[in-house]
Amino acid sequence: MSNRPSASGERAAIIGYSAQYRIAAELIYSALMEGDLEWIALADPDAGRVDDIQLATSGRLDAYQVKWGEQTSTLSFNDLTSGKGDTTLITSKGLIGQLAGGWYKLKQAHPTRRVVAHLIARDIASASASISNDGNTISKANLQGFLTDCWADRSWSTQGLGACSTGWNPALIELKDASGIDEAAFISFIRDCELEFGYTLQSASSTREGLRQEEDIMTLADFLFRTVGADKREIQIEREELLRRLGWADRFSQHFNHDFKIDKLYQPISLTINDLENALAKHKRGYLALLGTPGSGKSTTLTHTLRYRSGYRVVRYYAFVPDSFAQGRGEAASFLHDMVLALQSRGFRGGNSQAKTTEELLEKFSHQLAEIHDSWLSDGVLTLILVDGLDHIEREQKPIRSLLEVLPLPDTLPDGVLFILGSQTLELRDLLPAVKAQLQADSTRILNMRPLARSQVFNMIDEAGLSTPITPEQKEQTCQLSDGHPLATSYLIRMLADAPESSAIDAILNNANPYKGHVDHGYEIYWQSIQKNTTLRELLALLARLRIPFDPLVLVKWFDEATVRNLVREAGFYFQKDTPHRWRFFHNSFRQFILNRTSQNVLMERDEIRDREYHRRLADLTTQTLVDSPQSWESLYHLACAEEWESVLKLATQDYFRRQFYALHPLADIKEDIAYALRAVRAKRDGIAIFRYLLIEHELGERQQVLDQMDILELLLTLLGTEAALNYLMV
Repeated sequence: MSNRPSASGERAAIIGYSAQYRIAAELIYSALMEGDLEWIALADPDAGRVDDIQLATSGRLDAYQVKWGEQTSTLSFNDLTSGKGDTTLITSKGLIGQLAGGWYKLKQAHPTRRVVAHLIARDIASASASISNDGNTISKANLQGFLTDCWADRSWSTQGLGACSTGWNPALIELKDASGIDEAAFISFIRDCELEFGYTLQSASSTREGLRQEEDIMTLADFLFRTVGADKREIQIEREELLRRLGWADRFSQHFNHDFKIDKLYQPISLTINDLENALAKHKRGYLALLGTPGSGKSTTLTHTLRYRSGYRVVRYYAFVPDSFAQGRGEAASFLHDMVLALQSRGFRGGNSQAKTTEELLEKFSHQLAEIHDSWLSDGVLTLILVDGLDHIEREQKPIRSLLEVLPLPDTLPDGVLFILGSQTLELRDLLPAVKAQLQADSTRILNMRPLARSQVFNMIDEAGLSTPITPEQKEQTCQLSDGHPLATSYLIRMLADAPESSAIDAILNNANPYKGHVDHGYEIYWQSIQKNTTLRELLALLARLRIPFDPLVLVKWFDEATVRNLVREAGFYFQKDTPHRWRFFHNSFRQFILNRTSQNVLMERDEIRDREYHRRLADLTTQTLVDSPQSWESLYHLACAEEWESVLKLATQDYFRRQFYALHPLADIKEDIAYALRAVRAKRDGIAIFRYLLIEHELGERQQVLDQMDILELLLTLLGTEAALNYLMV
């Protein structure tokens, strides 16, 4: 006789497995939408009978057993307590024994997580089969009655089994015996056991969002089915790997990092912080703005103050982060994408669908703001949305659609939502008139950066640890010269850092230019002092257009040694020296000053042709740099900035990008260069090339997956030494 199951048996199995993957896909998708998913596990042999799907979130692990028949039937209390239990718990019986066994194993494997075991069943709880009870207060002596009277609210479990006052103690004893674990463990288990009878699959909505969600869930279910059935057994999949393999990485991950580093010399400006706290106490909706000149400490003050203030929910978006030249931070689509994900991670879903287009993101963002309002009504927690670096958008980024255009109108913002804008000025081309009008109509909504107090300037000097002790008189002179401006103070400290003796400190301070309301004043004095040094001006013009740090020794190959020595000696304090061979601008304002001055024609008007010509020179210089050095990979960027599109396409080959990857150039930077190649494709109208670059990006993503499984830092340290490891960390 054949052991082959009947057609009806095969059909039942297919229906069960189909439902299992569908339910798993729904659960995973929901966790992704919440923004808290860490990893999933499929068909885990170490999970007992709760092995259908595991979802790990922050501090928690949910494990599921799915029972799904072709037709809806009933499950009785007897099904929970009799029949085959968990094989490792000798006395366990029934479904409750299977759940308890899986829960117990996972608790041992994940001791730092709360483990919750779930039974998901299409069948409904029986309303007929009787259950053991004491007969005193039981109205419905069946599974439905038990679930309603005893299981729905298990707060009594903190006092032990006998604390359930509704007469279900005999049933609880029977469950405990069937679980196969002792009473103490059982009490803990029942708090973390969810019995979900009469489970129904989500039905697709006919709306655009509903259809898109259905498509996503079906894609995810198909992925799970193929993964479990693959030749290579794969149990645990990390969130990032799951998203990458689904092609959803961009949809569920923020485009940019929104951490802002605090300088080690930072001193809290008490007057400004008081102004901010007073404004937060007064306003519960709408907009605030903190304004200040370059280097006055706007971003640092906002970041530091809001980071360490309790009682608020803070969401941050930085349109500019120092030393990050990635394009797109000022784009409306990037802002909305990152903001929606940030709010989702805080529990504000804005619906169950995934938004893709800018308009869909706008709609979802609006729904999230409404949810924040509802939360504020119940818990009183004010949500602060910090949007900083707005002046950089128009000046440096040239977005297709500025994020300023999609900021909510003040009248549409509900109570409980307060936007805080950080900028040098409100005279921004794309800032909505309604936003500007609200800010200007109420003086308490516009805050201005105050100067550092005298004691705070002294603290900065002390924290710097100058090589030569500084006298009280010299401290006082430094304070007067800087006028309490944080960046001006930092520049003076940097000038004093290597002074060999006290007389040298006096000489530096006596020759230093005092701060006069704007750092550009000091930059202009320096620029005029090198008026006749055309070569040095040209060198600074090129440095200001570099995307990455530079090595002064490489500059000697670009210019004469005397010019480079002049830069190191006279302007070295304008640069941050990460290592002797890795220099970058200490503050973006000096870089912007140089860019502005060197992009002007004789009439002091901006000349785009001059700017492109400098990039063309840099493309030639970086091409001549040693192969595989960091600067050698900058040629494509400079060709793109020079709008040499044919040269970009000629350089941007598969081999070119592979060699970057083999040289451990960051994949994010390579992807940015691929984006520049796609700009060239658009300019030259080469449709076929689009597919080439998409395939190149996909290939490099696959290679990165393998690389991520290796300890590259340890490998570099072992094979090439400390310098190579440091260079890798600093890229």
